[in-house]
Amino acid sequence: MHAVTSLESLRQVYPKAQMASLTFDVACTPQTFYDVVSDYEAYPQFVPNQRAGRILRRDRGVPTERFNVAMELSLVGKAVRYELVAEGVPGHSLVWSLVSGDFMKENAGAWLLDALPNGHTRATLQMIIVLKGWLPGPVVNSLLTKTYPTTVDAFKAEAERRATI
Repeated sequence: MHAVTSLESLRQVYPKAQMASLTFDVACTPQTFYDVVSDYEAYPQFVPNQRAGRILRRDRGVPTERFNVAMELSLVGKAVRYELVAEGVPGHSLVWSLVSGDFMKENAGAWLLDALPNGHTRATLQMIIVLKGWLPGPVVNSLLTKTYPTTVDAFKAEAERRATI
């Protein structure tokens, strides 16, 4: 797995790839937000276009835990399957990279979580996807400008929903 901990390190590994980064505040604790982003099997319930998520292996250690997950989403009207390996520090960060995928050469990124004085979280999602083939520019642009913020909004809404339970 790549040691991906910041947008700058992603740029070094993938200098020509399009990257997205978004920072936002969430009305929940960092641990609650981490629990949402590491709950891969629940993704189809709240993440748009996510069709399946399955944890293949989860190793809990101190202070990190490691996941191997199989995912499936609907993208451009097609089912896309991929497997990720992720390493997380509960309540702080979750970093992932691609093991294999239908049409992705790479899918790498990180959730970085900072506690705010009011008990809320400042979350940053940094991500790149490198495709195996060519997609029209408008499709790639749509992935980064429309799908990405919609997905982030879904994680935020789910974390805030869980925080009120």
